[in-house]
Amino acid sequence: MTAGASPATLNAAETPYGTLAARGAASLIDLVIVLLLEWPVARAVHGTGPASQIVLQFLPALYVIGAYTALGGGQTLGKRWLRLRVVNAQGAPLSLGASVRRWAVSVGVLWPLWWLLPAGTELSMPPASAGCAVIALVLAVIALDSWLLLANRPSRRSLHDLAAGSFVVRRDARAPFPDATPARGHAIAGIVLAVLAGLVSIPLWEMTAVLAPRAVELARASEAIRSLRGMRSATAWPTFSASHADTAWRVMIYAEFSTRRPQGNAAADSVHALACRFARLAPHAVRGSEVAAVTRYAGEGTVPNGLLFTPDDMTPAACAP
Repeated sequence: MTAGASPATLNAAETPYGTLAARGAASLIDLVIVLLLEWPVARAVHGTGPASQIVLQFLPALYVIGAYTALGGGQTLGKRWLRLRVVNAQGAPLSLGASVRRWAVSVGVLWPLWWLLPAGTELSMPPASAGCAVIALVLAVIALDSWLLLANRPSRRSLHDLAAGSFVVRRDARAPFPDATPARGHAIAGIVLAVLAGLVSIPLWEMTAVLAPRAVELARASEAIRSLRGMRSATAWPTFSASHADTAWRVMIYAEFSTRRPQGNAAADSVHALACRFARLAPHAVRGSEVAAVTRYAGEGTVPNGLLFTPDDMTPAACAP
C-alpha cells in the first residue's frame, strides 16, 4: 500500500480486496455448480416429502461452509477460478463457526421463509404477526448486507463479512489488510434502508397469505397428475387476470400428454377433463378462477395449444362425467 493512502483512495492494483465484478462472477459460477450438483439429487429424492427439501437445502450450505474453512482453503470453486480467497484478519481460512455465521447472514437468512409455506392438508398459514416479523427480518438483513457490499469500498466488506470477521481478498494478498470498517455515513444509510425494507413486510405478507396456499395446493395437484397414465408433464400456478379496473384469479396450466391428439372435439374435452381434475385436487385455488390450459400432445410441434375456461366451466356440475 502506498504510504499515506487511505483505503478509499487505493486503486485496483494496490488494494488486496477482490473486486465487486470478480465476487459476482465467482458467485454465478458457484450457483451453476450447486445447480449441477443438486440436479441428480433432486431427481433421486423427488416426491419423498419434506426430507427431500431438507437435503436440497443442506447441499449448497455444506458446499459453501466447508469451502471457507481449512477444508476448502477459503475458496469455493468459483472463487478459486477468479483467484479470490475468504480469510480472517490473519489471512487464514475461517473457523467452522465463522464460516457458518457468514453463510447464515448471506444465504441462511432466507431459510425462515420456508416456515411461511402452508402446512398440512388444511394449508394453514402462520399468524399474521409472525409472518410479518419473518419477512421484515429477512428483508432488513438483505437490504443492509447488499448496501454495504456496494458502498463499503474498496473492501466490499458487507454484513456477512462483519459477522464472520472475514475478508474477500485476492489469492496473493497477505495480512494485515487495510481498514475495512464501513464509514459511519454508510452504516447509517444501511440501517435506514433496512428499516424501510422491513416496512414493506405488511403488504408482502398479505400477498403471501393469499398466494402461498393456492400455489402449494396447485403444486400438490400437479405432482399427483404427473403420475397419471398418459401424462408426460403437468404444472399449474396461480396468477391474476386484469381487465380495466377488474382483477380476477386465473390458474395457468401447462401440460404435455404422452398420447396422440384425439380427433375433433374430443381434444378440447380431454383438456377440459384435465382442468377439472385440477379443480377436484385443488378446489381452493381453482374455485371462482379462470383456467388457462396450455397443452401439447405427442408428435406435435413446438407451438402448444391453449384453451381458456371460465369459472362456470369449472363448477362441479360442469365437471361431472
